Amino acid sequence: MRVSYALLGALFLLAALKPAQAEDRTPAEEAFFEGRELMEEERYEEACEAFSRAFELDPAPGTLLNLALCQESLGDLATAHATYLEAAELAASEDDETRERAGLDRADELEPRVPRLKLELMGEVPEDLEVRKSGEDITDKLGEAHLVDPGEYALEATAPGRLAWEQEVAVAEEGESVSVAIPELRRAHNEPCAGVTEIEHQPIHSTTGLQPLPVLAEVGPELDADRVLLHYRTTGTTKYDTVEMFSVGDCEMEAHIPEFAFTDNFVYYYISAQRADRELARSGSAGTPYIIGVTGQDARGEAFVQPDDERPAHAMFAMLSSGAGGGLVGGETEITGDDVSCCFGASGLHVIPEIGISVDHSVTLSLAARLGFPIGATAGGRTASSGLLRLRYSTSDDVHGPFIGFTVGAGIMRNTVSLHTGDTDTVASGPVLLGAGGGYSWQLNKYAELVAELHAMAGIPVVDCIGDCGSEFGGGVRTNFALQFDASAGILLSF
Repeated sequence: MRVSYALLGALFLLAALKPAQAEDRTPAEEAFFEGRELMEEERYEEACEAFSRAFELDPAPGTLLNLALCQESLGDLATAHATYLEAAELAASEDDETRERAGLDRADELEPRVPRLKLELMGEVPEDLEVRKSGEDITDKLGEAHLVDPGEYALEATAPGRLAWEQEVAVAEEGESVSVAIPELRRAHNEPCAGVTEIEHQPIHSTTGLQPLPVLAEVGPELDADRVLLHYRTTGTTKYDTVEMFSVGDCEMEAHIPEFAFTDNFVYYYISAQRADRELARSGSAGTPYIIGVTGQDARGEAFVQPDDERPAHAMFAMLSSGAGGGLVGGETEITGDDVSCCFGASGLHVIPEIGISVDHSVTLSLAARLGFPIGATAGGRTASSGLLRLRYSTSDDVHGPFIGFTVGAGIMRNTVSLHTGDTDTVASGPVLLGAGGGYSWQLNKYAELVAELHAMAGIPVVDCIGDCGSEFGGGVRTNFALQFDASAGILLSF
């Protein structure tokens, strides 16, 4: 039995008491020894009453230690923990080091077994909020994992002008941590749904993710909606799951995001009102959803934030990618001056170092350099370089998943073409570069992503020549038009 060690310790403490004949005992001693006898008979409720009576008559730390032992035996672990600490404090005030140490040690041993209860309020915190647990005011413990005795509790949250919230919760196991989400308290209207014309919803910004999350909304009766839907998705997905909201009042609707949705760090959601599959109104949207940050809770009930695998807004990043491609080119070759009326030319290998910033969870802006190596050109073959400004927009509302991109820049692109002599030469295009494309980003860890991209870019010859094009060795570049198509892949690192 777990308390047998404590019983031996308590009996050791009692050894210091002077023995007294039954007829010489004071009322406090009578109650104390009655408690001891009842403890030996395992009649714990009656024993606790006897020790409490003894302490009222003579407030001694040894009596409190026995009362705590009795409460522990009864299963009231949080109460026993508090009584052990009270006994230690009383013993310290009397310079009784033995009993002070006994109380502190026993409280430390007991603490891991004590259940914890944590209440969190979702949404707006109303003025003069009051939260009670079976009648006890615990408003000051909101958001805190506090010690409780095993058992069932009636929870209640009230505030002026708000509808009260009530829920029963059971804390059954030793060491168990229970977290309860209190939904936003709905406003109490003088008239049903007064002032509600569309969808009114107070966004939820965080949750522990340890239980289904209630989501509340008020829907105006004038919409005449035949159903109201809660749409939600997790990080890394683009498809929203949907649950139908149910009525909990005149115009109040409620639905729950299930617990299994909170396995990632963020959940995205919005609410829509529909009739005959036609959307009438919404709060949030698929493109601009509300975002819930998911927190966790350790075994002792202390809150912690899960590691954030999302690249945050305003984070800097660097990326190095490479690939190959080709394009439709026209004009003259660089070395031989052969006319190229229309043909397809390979661009060989290109490498793109890039540095940028996440403007928000959907948009990135970056500066890049494109270095092209026209491999295989026997008559030419100079490296092609250009500077680019790139904008990417994630269509999945975060920085991972599918995206589209736009590019503007200046520089030279080169494509390799075959000559009638059997040799190969290069055709240069630019210097104005305009492009667009799309791709997909996969999250590897908190800091790294794999990015694959397809891109089309036009080289526009706003000038005929860059540099000295008058002689064979002048080093100038004859510019032409080209429509380049590239495929590339690279690694992005956030910091």
